[in-house]
Amino acid sequence: MNARDFGLLFLFLMLMLGKPGACETEAKNCTAAINVERNTGYHLKSGTSHAIKCPVTYCQKKPEIRWYRKSNNNNNLLLSDGKKYTFTWTETNIFVLKFSSVQMNDSGLYHCESLSGNQTDKSHYINVTVQDDDTNTTDGHGVYKKDKAWIIYLAPHHFRAHCVSPAKCRLSPPASTWRVLS
Repeated sequence: MNARDFGLLFLFLMLMLGKPGACETEAKNCTAAINVERNTGYHLKSGTSHAIKCPVTYCQKKPEIRWYRKSNNNNNLLLSDGKKYTFTWTETNIFVLKFSSVQMNDSGLYHCESLSGNQTDKSHYINVTVQDDDTNTTDGHGVYKKDKAWIIYLAPHHFRAHCVSPAKCRLSPPASTWRVLS
């Protein structure tokens, strides 16, 4: 094989395999996406351990994922991996925030964020509601994805209304009527 034939063979192989560096360019332009559904929430029992999920779509390299909690003054507080919370990939594309022992003050809005190069993507808020062990519920924990504005909790000695959708709650505050049964 002479130099000209080798050059033609090389050119043919490059055309068959695509443009040189195309895979590198594709990986650089590929960004991660967070796939948390709108109105996702968890009902958790106080004192239990539980994980909330952040499904992530990415190309080749797993992105850096951060968890945040919305504070009372509407700031997003960055959570730290440690005793109270741990972060881990449970499946190829699921990053979780695990509570070692859920407490009542863990109720609130959480979201995850991906960082891939200079690109970020934020999830919808995830509503975590923690209930006392003595609260009468159907299952005590689980995931809900409902388009409801208010969730009403009734227990033997108290009543609580929890806003799931702040925009809707302003439009439709809960109404209640009490009567004594004899």
